[in-house]
Amino acid sequence: MHFFKYLCVLLMPIVALAIPAPAARPEPDALAAVTSAAELANNPALLHAALLRARQDAGGPLGGIGDLLGDLVGSIGEIAKLLNPETFQAIQTLLRNGAALLDDEGTKTAKNLVTNANNLLTPEFVDQTKGLIGDIAPGNIFVSSLVLWLS
Repeated sequence: MHFFKYLCVLLMPIVALAIPAPAARPEPDALAAVTSAAELANNPALLHAALLRARQDAGGPLGGIGDLLGDLVGSIGEIAKLLNPETFQAIQTLLRNGAALLDDEGTKTAKNLVTNANNLLTPEFVDQTKGLIGDIAPGNIFVSSLVLWLS
């Protein structure tokens, strides 16, 4: 059951990136027959016909779902190329290793590690460490030069 959740999460970015951008649609010319605003205001039937045509050209209340479905079908074809045994094996390996890392003991260990690092890395400790590194740096250059000279 969890496999399908993870599979959906893994496939969502692929689907989102595989959908091509829709082509620019020309503006509907619903009022081409109307020569003036006065003519449109005086003729309710003409106004109704123009608005109906504009709505139909814009895809109606669904907003051009046919184009969206066409893009989706094209994207599914691209995704189908990725659905091969190697991909499923890689996903299975990823999920198994992730599950091993995210078990109760692994989660506790990671939490303890972060807590200990947070307790250790105080501003005083960081300043002391910077000072020690600064004091050792000239000697480190000498040791590096000596090692290079001996080799």
